[in-house]
Amino acid sequence: MSAKVTKTVLKEYFRSGKRPNEEQFHQLIDSSYNEDVTYTSFVSGYHVLVSSEEARIIRRQGGDTMLVPVFKNLNGQITRVYNYSLPACNLGAGLQLSRIEWNLQLPPMGPLEVVESESPPTRKTIHLEIGIRMEIFNGYEKIISENLEIKTGRQAIEVKFDPKPQENWRGLSVDIVFDYNIKVPIPFPSSFYQSEAYNKLLLIGFGGLGFTFSSR
Repeated sequence: MSAKVTKTVLKEYFRSGKRPNEEQFHQLIDSSYNEDVTYTSFVSGYHVLVSSEEARIIRRQGGDTMLVPVFKNLNGQITRVYNYSLPACNLGAGLQLSRIEWNLQLPPMGPLEVVESESPPTRKTIHLEIGIRMEIFNGYEKIISENLEIKTGRQAIEVKFDPKPQENWRGLSVDIVFDYNIKVPIPFPSSFYQSEAYNKLLLIGFGGLGFTFSSR
C-alpha cells in the first residue's frame, strides 16, 4: 500500500499536461475513502431522564446517576422507563447502529430480607425480579427492541445489532424499560419508603451509554 498524501499533492499529479505514473495512481486510490469507518459517540449517565414522581436521585458520582424508583406500593408488576438521548442528526445518512455499551448497577434479585424497624426488630422477606429491555428510536420510529440478559450487581453490558442502515437519522433515543415483579407478604408502613432499607432495596446505578455507528 502506498503512503497516503494530501489532496494538494494529488491535484498536482493531474494538472493539465502532466502524465501521472503508476505509483501516483496508487497514491490516489490509497488516499481515497474506500473502507468502512466507525463513528462512536457517548452519552453520560447524567443524561438519564426520569420523572421526579417516579424516582428520586440519590447521588451522582464517577459519571453514574444513582436512582431509587418510587412506587406507591411494593406489590405486583410495575414498569418504569428511563431514557437516554443523543442528537445524532449530524452523523449523516446511511449509518448503521451496530453496538451499544452500557454500565449498570442493579439491586440483588430473589428473596431479600429487609429490616422494617429496629425497635422492636422487625424483618420481612421481599421477592424481587426485574426484566429489562432496550427500545431504540430514530426520531419517533422504534427501530430496535431487545430483551437484555441481566445479572445482579455492577456490570458492563454490550448489545450488538445488525439492523438496516438508517437513511436519515432524526435523533436517536433509547428507552430502558424495567419491569419489576415485587411480592411482599405484608404491606410496609409509609415510613419505609423514606428509609435507608428502601434505598438499598431498589438502588439502580446508570453509567454512560456508548453508541457505535458504522458505515456500509
